[in-house]
Amino acid sequence: GVKLTPEGNILFSQIQKIKNALLDNDYDDLSDEYRGTYSISLHPVIAHYTLPKFLGSILSKNQKLNLKISFQPSRDVVRKIVEGEIDIGIVINSSEHPDLVIKKIAKERCYIFTKDQKHSDILFYNPEMIHIISNLKKIKKLSHVKKMVPISNYHLIAELVKDHNGLGLLPEYIAKDLGLNIFYQKSFLEADVSLIYRYELQNNKTFKDLIAEIHKKVRI
Repeated sequence: GVKLTPEGNILFSQIQKIKNALLDNDYDDLSDEYRGTYSISLHPVIAHYTLPKFLGSILSKNQKLNLKISFQPSRDVVRKIVEGEIDIGIVINSSEHPDLVIKKIAKERCYIFTKDQKHSDILFYNPEMIHIISNLKKIKKLSHVKKMVPISNYHLIAELVKDHNGLGLLPEYIAKDLGLNIFYQKSFLEADVSLIYRYELQNNKTFKDLIAEIHKKVRI
């Protein structure tokens, strides 16, 4: 049989989404309630301070709306939205793309945190953090840090810092939720957090209104 090329598959997927959007619009005038199924993907760290702001309230008010949530690195989220596999993404440092709408909602900053001034000289860090190699070179110059331990989980790092009074290179939102204090005032990462989606989905009134509500609730 005839097989679609990868580009053909992407195009077919986009046509299907446009078709579904047009079908949804037939019903939008009958009710203010959102309806349909949409997928949202984001990194677990970003989910920590964004999902609680909108997910429960939107779903409780819109019984006919289904949101499929998944977690993955920002670069994978961007790629899958471009390819039409995901509808909405919340990502860090999204590069410009002709098919995407990019709405900045926050800044994510990472600092070295500790529980109090009497801390150990061990620093925990996430080896998957962007720009981590260049940041480690800077941290090695700090006299307070004698040993660095990689752990690929920010929440575990935060708990270790809290329970054992070590040092942790952490996103600001996670650390402050646990009452940790900035040890070194210079940030080691400052990145834009953005809400992204494909242009053509704006033709769907439900999607357009949904995006506007999410943007309003998560913007910091």
